[in-house]
Amino acid sequence: MPIKPFVVLSVEDDEDDQFLLQASFAEKDRLFELKMVSNAHQAYELLFEEEMWPAIILLDINMPGLNGLGLLEKIRNDPRLKKLPVLMLTTSDAESHVNLAYHLGVNGYVVKPDSYKKLENFWDSVESFWLQSTRLPSQPE
Repeated sequence: MPIKPFVVLSVEDDEDDQFLLQASFAEKDRLFELKMVSNAHQAYELLFEEEMWPAIILLDINMPGLNGLGLLEKIRNDPRLKKLPVLMLTTSDAESHVNLAYHLGVNGYVVKPDSYKKLENFWDSVESFWLQSTRLPSQPE
């Protein structure tokens, strides 16, 4: 039986940011797949598909409709999803956003890197810490 690759689910509404995230991700072979959705509602629905159990979720805060903080709250209040690792990956460095994200149960808060090279380094750090060093929770049955 082939090993199922890790999936990192990125929830990002900005098309330019989507492009940069995907391009910097593709700069080298990775131990994981990147799945990109453009809004929080899509992400939440996707999390209930049988084959979808991401190793980690990356959430932007500033999205129309349900924003990243709202999705984080829904994830943490859902018994099936609450143990999923979630990182905020956002342009906001507002202290109020950082504090609220941690209050709601985020596992980490990252301000989007301001250069392409730093984005590549971000992916390297995600792979190294979250997918190689950390023991991740299993999908509930």
